[in-house]
Amino acid sequence: MSHSFRTRAATIAGGAVATYFTARYVEESLSFERIDACLGIHQRFEENACWCATHSLPKCPSSAAAVAPTLLSQLKRENADNIRLAVAAALSEASSDDDAAVYRVTRQLSTVGASSGDGAFVQGCCPRGAIVCFYHGPVYGPLVGRVKLMLTDPGSAYALVMPDGYIINGKTSGATSDGSDESTLLAGPLCQHPPKGRQPNVMFYPAVCDVAAMPAAAAASIDKVAWYDTAPLTFDARQETRTMVLVALRDITDEELFVDYRYMPGDNLPKWYSPVAREGEVPQEKWDPPRPNFDWFIHA
Repeated sequence: MSHSFRTRAATIAGGAVATYFTARYVEESLSFERIDACLGIHQRFEENACWCATHSLPKCPSSAAAVAPTLLSQLKRENADNIRLAVAAALSEASSDDDAAVYRVTRQLSTVGASSGDGAFVQGCCPRGAIVCFYHGPVYGPLVGRVKLMLTDPGSAYALVMPDGYIINGKTSGATSDGSDESTLLAGPLCQHPPKGRQPNVMFYPAVCDVAAMPAAAAASIDKVAWYDTAPLTFDARQETRTMVLVALRDITDEELFVDYRYMPGDNLPKWYSPVAREGEVPQEKWDPPRPNFDWFIHA
C-alpha cells in the first residue's frame, strides 16, 4: 500500500469524523423552535389545550384564551414547569408498591377495528390534566439522529417529532394487558388516532427533565421511559432528558385512549385517517401552506 494512498485514506477518514462531530454539534445547538417561529409555525393551540387541561376550567381550549397567559413564551414556561412536576409525580407513583392505583393503562385490542391492532386503555378513572402515560422509546437527534433512524428503522410508524426537532422512536413492547407495575407508563405508542366523528381524549406534550432534581423513585424510573440513542456531546443527558407525555384532556373512565396524529395534508395518508376538527381552525384540507406542529408522526 503506497504512502500516498494511506495519506489520502487518513485524510478522508479525518474529514468524515470532523463532519460527523460538526453535524452533532450543530443539531444540539440549533433552536428548531425558533426557526419554526420565524416561519410562522407555533403551538398556540396545543399550549392553550395543555394549560386548560391542567387548570380548573370548564372547557378546552377556547376558555383558556381568556385567562391563560397572553404571551406564548410565558404560556410555554408555565406548561413546561407544570409538566415537569407532573412527570416526577407520575414516575414516583408508578414505581411505588401501592396496589391501590386510581387507574392503570393496559394493552388490549383496539376498538377502532380489527386491522388496527392493539390500543391503550384506561382502567379506572384518570382525571383531566393527569399524565396518563409516556411515549416510550429511544430519543434521536434532529439531524444525525434522523439519518441514523432512517437507516436503522426505515419507515418507522412510531417515530414522533418533538418541537425541538428531536425524534422519539416509540416502542410498543413495554405495555402489558394488566398494566402492572411500571408498564402502565409505557403505553403511549399504542394510542390510536380517533375514528371519524370522535375527539381525542389525550394530547402529546414534550418534557425536558433534570433527573438530578427529581425524587429518587422518579429518577430510577425515567430511564425505562426515555433514553438517548446516542449520548449527547454538548449537554448532560441526565440534566436534559427528553420525553413525550400524554396528557388527559378530560376525565377518562374505562375507555380507549385516542390522540390526534395530526398528519399533514398532502402526505400519503392512510385510508383510515380522518382529520380531527379543531375549534376555530381552518379545515386541514384547506391549509395553505401546511402548518405542522409537534403532535404529528413522521415516516422516516
